[in-house]
Formats: sequence, structure tokens, C-alpha cells
Amino acid sequence: MRPYSIMTLSFHGRLRSGELGLRELLEGLAETGLEAIEPATSLFTDRADLEAELPKLAADLGLALAAYDSLANLVSPDPAARQAAIDGVKRDVDRCAAWGIPVCMVAGSRVHAELSPTESRRLVAEGMSRCAEFAAPAGVTLAIESYGVDLELHASSDQLAEVFAQCDERVRSTFDMGNFVLGGDDPLDLVPRWLPKLAHCHVKDFRRLPPDSTAGLPSRDGCRYIGCRLDEGSVHVTKVLQALRQHGYAGALSLEMSGGDDLPEVAHDLAIVQAATG
Repeated sequence: MRPYSIMTLSFHGRLRSGELGLRELLEGLAETGLEAIEPATSLFTDRADLEAELPKLAADLGLALAAYDSLANLVSPDPAARQAAIDGVKRDVDRCAAWGIPVCMVAGSRVHAELSPTESRRLVAEGMSRCAEFAAPAGVTLAIESYGVDLELHASSDQLAEVFAQCDERVRSTFDMGNFVLGGDDPLDLVPRWLPKLAHCHVKDFRRLPPDSTAGLPSRDGCRYIGCRLDEGSVHVTKVLQALRQHGYAGALSLEMSGGDDLPEVAHDLAIVQAATG
């Protein structure tokens, strides 16, 4: 189960503002023992200069590029808006092909106010299928995840399965263990179901808040959750990682920092992953 990776999304605000330098970040991540990074489109929104800098710096520091997060909303009643989203994914797939990134995860779709959740899921499947037509020849695997930001779209395992039932078979899944909790599922139970579709894995934890809390994120089971360090929440991260290993998953494991984004927190969470999978 390698490489050990991390999503850069948690650091994007400080990188874009200049508070944190890209070299400083990547050197620090490499020193923790991480082997790869997972950049996202939003890193380059305000800092186009980082696009040329990132792959070279990563290579110099021995960090692989495990996956890429393409941020696109494929759901709209407007065909032109859907095409614009697909064009954005195409730009990201081209970037992945140029940089040698094997997996491009597409996230960011939401149920549209004028469309039902069922029709919205159909449009996600349609959009991902169209994207697979150019991603596959480029040697890039497209993936989608259980997306906890919109609980009515494909946050739960059953909702996500509905998307895949209508999708090009070349589209794969990112197993996001934390998001499945927001979808009302137990990720440990889902490992056998999703293993045949897996191309990537996000590792994070959520802690359940008291019933009267209004903080954190809502879930489909009516509870609210807040991000926390690995194995201090409701996801049972070590058990999920062990189950993934036992069922034969051999791909990247990418930390998604929920309990803090400083390097000691990264080192803590990486140690949990290494202990569960080493």
C-alpha cells in the first residue's frame, strides 16, 4: 500500500497568500517520511507560477505525484455550463499526463436547485463518462469519491453506486473513509464492496459531536462531525486500513488533514498509517 501521500489542499490558503513557500512545505513534508503529494486545481488559481515550480520541486525532493484533484461541478441544467466544467477537467487531465500523474479525481459537483438528486447523479455519470473518453487515451485514470459536501448527491455508498451504475466502466473510485461516515455509512463495512473499483484512497478521521451541537459538518444519519487526528474519531482508521490491506488494495494512501495542518500533525497521522500498513 504505497506510496504514502498527502493532499496539498489543506495548505493552499497559506501557499496562495505567500505565508508559506512551496519549497518550505514540500521539504517539510518529505522530512516527515511522506513519499508523494496530491495537488489540486485550486493551488494554481491565484498562483500560476506554482504550476511550473511544483513538479520540478517534487522531483528534486523525491516526492512522487500520486494523484490530482480536479475541482469541477458537472451538474447544471445549462449544457454550456456542463461543457465548461468538462473543459476544465480536460485541462487538468492534460496536466496529469504531462506530469506523469496516474489518477485524476474529479470533485465539486452539487445538486442543482432546478434538478432532482437523481437527475443530478445522472449528470455526474454523464460528465464523468465524457471525461473518460479523453482521459483513458492519455493514460490517466479518472476517479470520483463519496462527496460529503452535498449529502443529497453521492455522499453515501448507495448514492455513489447509482452514479457508477450509469458511468463508463473506465471511471474508478477514490475510497474516502471520512466522507463515507458523513454519508451515513461505516467505511469498514464498505471495503469489500468498493475494492474492485478502487484507484485511490483518502485517509482522514471525523469525531462525532454531542447531539445538541451546531458545529462541524452534518451527516445523513443526523449527527454532526468535526475533523480530528487519525484514530481519535469515529472512522476507526487503523481497522479500515488493515481491511484494505487484507483485501489486496496496493495503491496510494493520501492523508487529508482534518485535525490540523502543521508538520507535527502530519507526522502523527503518517505514523498511524505506517503502523497499520507497514
